[in-house]
Amino acid sequence: MKTHIDYQTIDYQGNPAFVLVPWDEFKRIRPLLDGDKIRSIGIPQAVVEAHLLRAIPMIRAWRDHIGITQRELAA
Repeated sequence: MKTHIDYQTIDYQGNPAFVLVPWDEFKRIRPLLDGDKIRSIGIPQAVVEAHLLRAIPMIRAWRDHIGITQRELAA
């Protein structure tokens, strides 16, 4: 799963300012970037229901909620 991706870095006044990411990679990591928003509002209802009502382990409930595989989480 570890595929090398060439990110393009754009500098401003000698310091990194932006990184261009391939679209497919951005779509894959977008849920992880939204994690800060999730943390600020608590645990989503879907995660709680999966864990409590369907006895799905909490880590899997979160993975399913943000749409990543075990391999992606491990990487």
